[in-house]
Amino acid sequence: MKPARRNNASGRAAAVLLAAAAALGLRGAEGPAAGSVEDKPYPQMVSRQFPSNPELAGAEFERVVADKEGRVFALTDRGLARLIGGRLALDRSLEAWRIRPVYDLCVARGGLFCLLDREFFSPAFAGRFLASWPEGDYRRFAVAEDMTALLTGPTNAVWFHDPKFDPVTPPLPGGVSRIWAAGREFYALTPTAVYRVRAGRSELFYRGGELTSLAVATNMVWVGSLRGVTALSRTNGAPLGRGAARAPRSAVTALASGPGGLWAGTRKGVWRLEAPGRIRYFASRRWLPDDWVADVAADGEGAWVLTRLGLVWLGPAPMTLTDKAAAFDQRIRRRHLRFGLCAALQLPAPGEETGARLTADEWDGVRTCLYLAAQAFRFAVTGSEEARANAWEAFSALERLEWLTPLSGLPASSYARTGAVPIYRGGWQAGRDPRWMWRQPGGDRDLAALTFACAAQFEFGAKTLVERRRVAVFFDRIADLLVRSGYKWPSPAGQAVALARWDPAYVNRLPLGSLKRRLLSAEALAALQLAYHMTSRPVYRDRAVNLLQREGYLANLTNSMSLYYRRIAAGSAPPPAAAAWDHGDDLSAFLVYWPLWRFALSPPLKRLYAAAMAEHWQLERGERDPLWNFLFGMIGAPACDVAAAAETLRRWPMDWTSWTVENEGREDLDWFSPSVRGQRCAPLPPIDERPLVPLGGNPCLVSGGGDGRMQYPAVRFLLAYWIGRRFGFLALPGAKPPPPAPAPSALRLPPARPAAPEGAAQPGRTTPRPSRSDASSGGAPVPPSASPPAPKGPQASGAAGD
Repeated sequence: MKPARRNNASGRAAAVLLAAAAALGLRGAEGPAAGSVEDKPYPQMVSRQFPSNPELAGAEFERVVADKEGRVFALTDRGLARLIGGRLALDRSLEAWRIRPVYDLCVARGGLFCLLDREFFSPAFAGRFLASWPEGDYRRFAVAEDMTALLTGPTNAVWFHDPKFDPVTPPLPGGVSRIWAAGREFYALTPTAVYRVRAGRSELFYRGGELTSLAVATNMVWVGSLRGVTALSRTNGAPLGRGAARAPRSAVTALASGPGGLWAGTRKGVWRLEAPGRIRYFASRRWLPDDWVADVAADGEGAWVLTRLGLVWLGPAPMTLTDKAAAFDQRIRRRHLRFGLCAALQLPAPGEETGARLTADEWDGVRTCLYLAAQAFRFAVTGSEEARANAWEAFSALERLEWLTPLSGLPASSYARTGAVPIYRGGWQAGRDPRWMWRQPGGDRDLAALTFACAAQFEFGAKTLVERRRVAVFFDRIADLLVRSGYKWPSPAGQAVALARWDPAYVNRLPLGSLKRRLLSAEALAALQLAYHMTSRPVYRDRAVNLLQREGYLANLTNSMSLYYRRIAAGSAPPPAAAAWDHGDDLSAFLVYWPLWRFALSPPLKRLYAAAMAEHWQLERGERDPLWNFLFGMIGAPACDVAAAAETLRRWPMDWTSWTVENEGREDLDWFSPSVRGQRCAPLPPIDERPLVPLGGNPCLVSGGGDGRMQYPAVRFLLAYWIGRRFGFLALPGAKPPPPAPAPSALRLPPARPAAPEGAAQPGRTTPRPSRSDASSGGAPVPPSASPPAPKGPQASGAAGD
């Protein structure tokens, strides 16, 4: 009777999911149903940071300007500095400012002007502009387009129109902190007011409090203070109501207006008002040497930003997503390959790539699976032999992960040379080859990643029957261990605790509707279905049917996650540790949904799987994740947010270093108690304003990160991009839509052994096992007793040792 009750519950839950899926318009056909975004050039924001010479260590930076020749000058308390040879150094090119202090500087008609004791001059314009005065202490000045100037001191102000210096009337108050010139007008700023000066006559333009900066646009004047930014009419100084409402930070220290919009430097980073209501925020070492901004100077679409620790240029670089993918792929090939595995880099100092060390950790296998799948989809799109060679090199690494362990079908999560000292030391064991050691699996995510990677390689990356057989033989070993061990990965050392479990006794103890219970059920079924599809061996189909019909795995997949986590959020269902939201499980789930759906045993099951994926996608929709969206779109989901996914791909920063990002206290976000997913604010900031999270990290955490000592390969970007290209969510200008994905075609393997009963003892390596082939040998078998040979394709140009 228990199976019957379980099936009835499954039917009720399935009906709810199918109704929700129907509302989303799921059509159950693989391919693009959600539209396409054309991959046109877009402005990729980049940060070019310039170190300072040791002579400027600890200096106080005050002002930055750039002249029409592209020369960049910074005013410091140690003299005039200049960007020379990619470094900020004291400028000793002219005796005038080498031996005399420079009080202020500005740019007029594209030329640099400097204010010294008793004179101001320009080294440009053939030296024709030089003005001197016999007495008077002036520390602030600006030069207008007509070459008139306004100079202010502690007690007086004068208007210069060659060759006269006339007092400003009525007199300006003391305490002028800075002057700006716009056309033939001047704007003088004090802590409490802005004064406008025209032809030597001054007028009160604006009165406020804690004023710090000003920027002049065509028809308006922006005034910054420690309380925010105010937009004023340039005609009469009246507020326009067009201030930067809900700016990220209000303690403004500097303003600059240019073609790229309004730039605002603050005590915690820089933001840019691109259009009314649209602001981009730049903070942390990803963008700036230091978040305390001293000054900003607009430079075309970008800006020069002067911080307490140095100079940086922020601005757009025209790029396409294709260009971005190529750059990330090249970076992986050059810096992130360790013996064929896709690895992270540990940096010796924050941001210092020289002397970086390739890590050996529990995510190596998962990263390699994602990279393999990305190259398989790339090959399907472009036919690139380079992509094909990259995919088979990664597949060879996966084969080696399984070959080094003492149990046939047990994949390691990483491997390293014996005697090396891995950064992450736990879980290492001696390999079959004494020169190598392997790391135990990191959990069920290894099975999810292997299932997805093998499905992608089998369907899209394998070019010949021999290559497809190679993939099938490899995955057959994985699935065979799963069946023989009773849906567990047993410990090779004979320990009682399994390395990972998918058995009903464990899975069905988890709360119904929890992500973990759904995930483990989906992983086991997807692996069995894929193995049956690849090999046509009935044992895999029979085991899948048994899990679905007798062990309740269909109910596990179709019971609502949203209802369960809604009860947790309301406090009516405290989650046990195993049911807590794990974003690494999100990754595993979305990877496994596609092979679960594509190789379903029947059309009704396919519809139920699609509905389960749709519910999970709805819970994750706010992340605007391109991988979630495109994996969902692969099953023909018109609700897939293609535009949001493409925007996230564009906003993904080029720098994949683990910098600490601090968003606490941002004034453009609404803050609340943490949700069950760890989210504390809304809306969720764009991806380039959040910490870079490694695989399995929580994207809802808006503050945190690392200390800049880890650098990760952009495998998530590459996989999302090439899925988008293969299934038509991203399209090159003028390109024809891609062909629909071919129907799955099974590959029948000869029976190498009789089907083992479920739960039978797992043989060790002494048991004969199916031979396998290597891409470099054109499919020639590799003896089970020998280590697979190194691929003959292009080798990794990155470091190869531990």
